[in-house]
Amino acid sequence: MHGSTKQPIGLVRCTNRRALWSSIFAGAFALALPSAARAAQVWTASGAAKVRPQAPVPANAPTSATLAAARNEFESFQVVVTGPASGVSMRLESLNDGKGHAIAGRDVVLYREALINVPTPTGGDGAAGQWPDALIPDVDPIAGEKRNAFPFDVAAGQSIAVLVDIHVPATAPAGTYNGLLVVTGGVTAQVPFQLTVWNFEVPSTSTLRSAFGLAWNGPCMGHGDGACSKTVQEMQLRQRYLQAALDNHISIDIPYYTSPLRADGTGDFTDYDLWVAPFLDGTANTRLAGAKLTAVEVETIGITTPQTAAWSRHFQQKGWYPTLFSYVCDEPPATCAWSDIPVRTNAVAAADPQLPRLVTTTTAEAAAHGVTGISLFTPVINFMEGRPGTGASSSQAWLGSMVREPNRRGQPRVSSVSFSATGTPSRRPCGSPFCQRASDARAIAKAVSGS
Repeated sequence: MHGSTKQPIGLVRCTNRRALWSSIFAGAFALALPSAARAAQVWTASGAAKVRPQAPVPANAPTSATLAAARNEFESFQVVVTGPASGVSMRLESLNDGKGHAIAGRDVVLYREALINVPTPTGGDGAAGQWPDALIPDVDPIAGEKRNAFPFDVAAGQSIAVLVDIHVPATAPAGTYNGLLVVTGGVTAQVPFQLTVWNFEVPSTSTLRSAFGLAWNGPCMGHGDGACSKTVQEMQLRQRYLQAALDNHISIDIPYYTSPLRADGTGDFTDYDLWVAPFLDGTANTRLAGAKLTAVEVETIGITTPQTAAWSRHFQQKGWYPTLFSYVCDEPPATCAWSDIPVRTNAVAAADPQLPRLVTTTTAEAAAHGVTGISLFTPVINFMEGRPGTGASSSQAWLGSMVREPNRRGQPRVSSVSFSATGTPSRRPCGSPFCQRASDARAIAKAVSGS
């Protein structure tokens, strides 16, 4: 039993037979205590760790945390409660440098890590069972509204983690900041942590471009509107996805739900600009002040020269042109014939020869089918090995992650594409902002060149 001070039975000194048998019975009873009788524990883990509910408390588990981050950077750690405990809540007591500078408000968000059951492993490093996945905020950093992260119950022997996600303001002076997190309810604890703020700043807009897809009907269907008939509400919801993505250095490449133009190029961008301009101009209410989209797909009704030309002109006039690209075909021949690609790339080139023409394929596959005119290759993950001697090792390519929208029942279907240190590709649930923010670093580590 944790914390037990009993001696081995053979060393117990007894004055009579009854005392001896009492000692033996007490020792056996202590060893057989059910888990429900064990005391709850509070411990910490790094922001990158996957704390599964059945995970045992590590030996000498830490009860504090030490972090370091640049200005305008996010850093996180986890506070874990191993049950039994009921009605557990947490709150930030303070985080300051002792010189009048504090980090508070929506710059510190507590997320309870909800669980998802994975019935079948999807990779060699995976396992069936429950995994931490959705992040339920205490206070929504986008809407500023209270959510249902707390209180929560933890069964005996189960571990539930809370992600403490800290954004260092761009104006925060460098130095040492000391913080205290208070745990209340069925278990009480004070969790001290220290944050070192480095004297340089991370830009709000990622220097490595990314393009995350979000289907036109993804938000509305995922949030209960199967008909997707409420345009204003759907766009308000889509804006929240755009904002959440930018705060995690992710750029959604379809910021509007439909094409504003007809196939002949007629139409206008009035509504498009109303909803999308703040995310291209850097005026949206993001925690990363000034964050902008880095890649935007030309949304067309079929790929035609008039439509593409109109998109090119509008984005040049607005100063958004460096973000624009044409998605010519996704994974041929699954969504288009190889013979369709030259027709489409020629249509784009006729509208704007400088506009990037993206196809989800490899240079070797395109060459094998005699296809030219592709200026931006996006290899499917299982072809992107990144090791010397492979076809992808010297290609200019985008390395991106894939976000799948919730299904009709609102159940999450989110995954990311990542690379292990050995260069082997894998796909796994990405349950913390830390994981997604590491995309740039993973790409740089694999020496992926290009936009």
